[in-house]
Amino acid sequence: MTADSERNFGATLIISGIILLIAGLYSHFRHLLALRARGGRLHSEGPLRTPPCYQPTATGVVCGVLLVLGIVAVADMLLRTGPLQ
Repeated sequence: MTADSERNFGATLIISGIILLIAGLYSHFRHLLALRARGGRLHSEGPLRTPPCYQPTATGVVCGVLLVLGIVAVADMLLRTGPLQ
């Protein structure tokens, strides 16, 4: 294997991970919005005394950080910049 094929294979794996992270974040936030809507509806109908307050989840934060790192890694690999070049 040449250095180019190894770099391209690594970039392909990272891009696949980025796509999966984006899909996971989309699903996570879609479910979070559904929970907020349901909690708001239950509060307005009376079963909940206080409106629900949802904090950022560790899952969302970690996925966001990994997404940024993945994008930086792919940019570094494809543009051939960074400390390892």
